[in-house]
Amino acid sequence: MLELLKVSKKSTSAVDVLIKMGVFPVHVNLELLKSGVPIAFSDEQVQSAQQILADPFPDTNLVHHQP
Repeated sequence: MLELLKVSKKSTSAVDVLIKMGVFPVHVNLELLKSGVPIAFSDEQVQSAQQILADPFPDTNLVHHQP
């Protein structure tokens, strides 16, 4: 396919083509994608994370470091 597009056969060129096609975002993290770490989350997971951000657990280390 890269030959048809007259693009070099380097991996960076392939990624550039995929970005231009809209398959990957401009700032794609290929290492993250290759690692298999989830990059999309269910509504329930997002809601749980938002709840924790809104009402975080107390920082128990902060108590020990106050003057």
